[in-house]
Amino acid sequence: MIAEGDDESCSSSNVSSCASLSAENYSKLLQVFQETHEEANRLVFSNNCLKGLNNWLEKRVKTLEEELEK
Repeated sequence: MIAEGDDESCSSSNVSSCASLSAENYSKLLQVFQETHEEANRLVFSNNCLKGLNNWLEKRVKTLEEELEK
């Protein structure tokens, strides 16, 4: 926003334009939040899959080590 001479960002004459800017900013912010939230969900899912794979591999290594000792 552009500051006016009296340091008010919205005067009574341009309240509707400020509201419009706020709505645009809110829409953009909401869109970015939703995209970020979706990406976070994908990363959580991927992380959980990788944890499962890691646990399986650790068990497999332990089993193979036990077989090797025999």
